Amino acid sequence: MDEMRPGDGQKGRPKDAPKDDAAALARLKELSEKAPDMQAAETKAWNVLNEPQQKFVKGRLEEMRKEAEQRRLDNPPDKAKEKAERKIEKKKNKNPDAAPAKPDGPGRGQADRENLRERIPPELREKLRNMSPEERREAVRKWVEENGGPGAPKNPK
Repeated sequence: MDEMRPGDGQKGRPKDAPKDDAAALARLKELSEKAPDMQAAETKAWNVLNEPQQKFVKGRLEEMRKEAEQRRLDNPPDKAKEKAERKIEKKKNKNPDAAPAKPDGPGRGQADRENLRERIPPELREKLRNMSPEERREAVRKWVEENGGPGAPKNPK
C-alpha cells in the first residue's frame, strides 16, 4: 500500500496521487489500462463450471439483476437523498438534554458521556486516570448519584 502524506491537508491520499483533475484523470486511465481483463476472468470462471452449475449461476444472476432493478425503481436517487436528509434532520431535532433510557448502562449516548466529562472536576478526572476500569466505573457512578445525571447543569456544587 502506498504511504500517506502527513499533514498536507489531503487525508488518505497516496504520496504519488496527482493534485489536479487532469493529472488525476490521466492516472485513472493509466490504472484502468493496467487492470486485469474482467471479461477474460469471467470467461475462465464460467468454463470451470459444469452445465448444472452454469444453469444455477445464470438463474441467480438473473434474480440479482431483477432485485437490483427493483431497488432502483423503489429507491430513485432523489428519494434516497430525501430519506438521508430526513434522517439527518431528525437527529438534529432530538433534545440533547433528554435523559438517556439507561443512565448507567451501555445504552448511554456519546453526548451524555461528553456532558459528564465536562462536569467532572479536574481533580477527580486526575484520580480517575489512575484507576482501573472497574474502579473508574464505580467512582463515576457514585459521583453521578451524588451530583445529578448527565443532563444536570455544569458544576452543581
